[in-house]
Amino acid sequence: MTTLNDLQKMNNKRKAVEWLIFLGAFSFGMTVVPLLLIPYLFSIFELGNFKVGTFYHPLLIPNKETLITWVVALTPYLLIQLVRSIYWSIKTVYFDSN
Repeated sequence: MTTLNDLQKMNNKRKAVEWLIFLGAFSFGMTVVPLLLIPYLFSIFELGNFKVGTFYHPLLIPNKETLITWVVALTPYLLIQLVRSIYWSIKTVYFDSN
């Protein structure tokens, strides 16, 4: 039988895993996306030169691009959560149904 203490330990472990997933994805979104991915996309679509400072500037001094910057930074986390939720729903439908 599962006790309340066991559930609390499981909840704390789940929170820690979710926090680590968020930190990893957010770090990826704040570093790899503006340093590697966005300049690569600019070069493919011939949009000119991308300056990394233009990505981080709205975080320091809010302007009309601030929301776009935060969306770009959080996109990896949102994509991971979307894939996880799709995987969970497929697993639930096919393997947990009676």
